[in-house]
Amino acid sequence: MAISSKFQFLLLFSSVFFILSSQALLLLPITKDSVTLQYLTKLHVGTRQFPVNLALDLTGSYLWLDCSSGYLPNYPLTITSCSIQCSLAKTLEGKKVNSHCDAKRSELCDVMSVNSFTGVESKGVVVEDFVAVRSVDLLGKKPIVAVDDRVLFSCVSPGDGLLGLSSGVKGMLGLGRSSIALPWQIAKSDSFKRKFTLCLSSKNGPGGLFLGQEVSISKSLTYTPLVLTKSSKEYFINLKSIRINGKTLSIATTDAKLSTTVAYTTMESFIYQTFTKAYLQAAVSMNMTRVSSVSPFEFCFSSKHLVAPSVDLVLQSEMVKLGFTIGNLMVPVGDDVMCLGFLDGGLTPSSNIVIGGFQLEDFVLEFDLSTSMLGFSSLSRKGTSCSEVVSSSGSTRKESL
Repeated sequence: MAISSKFQFLLLFSSVFFILSSQALLLLPITKDSVTLQYLTKLHVGTRQFPVNLALDLTGSYLWLDCSSGYLPNYPLTITSCSIQCSLAKTLEGKKVNSHCDAKRSELCDVMSVNSFTGVESKGVVVEDFVAVRSVDLLGKKPIVAVDDRVLFSCVSPGDGLLGLSSGVKGMLGLGRSSIALPWQIAKSDSFKRKFTLCLSSKNGPGGLFLGQEVSISKSLTYTPLVLTKSSKEYFINLKSIRINGKTLSIATTDAKLSTTVAYTTMESFIYQTFTKAYLQAAVSMNMTRVSSVSPFEFCFSSKHLVAPSVDLVLQSEMVKLGFTIGNLMVPVGDDVMCLGFLDGGLTPSSNIVIGGFQLEDFVLEFDLSTSMLGFSSLSRKGTSCSEVVSSSGSTRKESL
């Protein structure tokens, strides 16, 4: 982008001081809707800083939003069907741009954007515009606002695409392994590291999505390889076994998908039956009192005594495991009742195990896109939480965009 256009853009935001450097850590606060259980964030889009509430989609290919809600970029920012940008977007759909495309007769670049909660597709047009997010200065200065170069996203047509999203939400922020997902675009445009850190909060305070640099607490992470497939932009880890209170279950090695659009972990029916049978046996041995089921959960217990068997997902070796304690296992559902937050995913699910948002809360999850590694650490086991990490970053100060 030309320096002159960026300077003109900054002049439009004369009320705020902007800096964007390699020393800046970009931060999007994340909240959880108590009704839909969706994780939400906000971007400010365009030269008018139009605020857009978005649902977070860890496996989504790119950012899409309903531009009829008030934000509509100027025509020069739309992408034509003959452009390289359109080719990148079309590739995500398994389509190719015509190599003999006539630029003089080129039309707008259209794509089908997916609501990951409902599966509904909406026709959209690829556009390019500015986005603004909060920034934390790693040199010790106060939080500032960071403005990135123009990024690609999809403007969808009004329709059923927003059905099933939380009230006031106008689109989805995809973080998948796509060249036009926001983390990749920021890394390319600003020489940031190709990584992002996700910290979903279980508390009332917000969690956060950190872009560009390492979070201080990321220095003590355990790492496991991300399983890569050409046909998927999703994030998988290889699961060697499952242990309950240290006892290994008879389950074949499989891949587990990480998701923020699935509220609770789902398992293929056979795995689920093996897992819940062993968990119930361990719960009885710990004198847990089973109570009536509460939809959608099958196994519920009295919470008068806050104990529960631990669960470890064993990864590439016995020493590397993703461990869950009671806070990521038991869902409070009423007075003195808590339920095991795992669900039967059916006989033929697309993924044998999908680790849902509830199980990922209060974990630091670092997705390193350059090394294809996942770093993780349980904050609850360290006596802290994602909301405390975000609060200590200074992001909760009341500074407007």
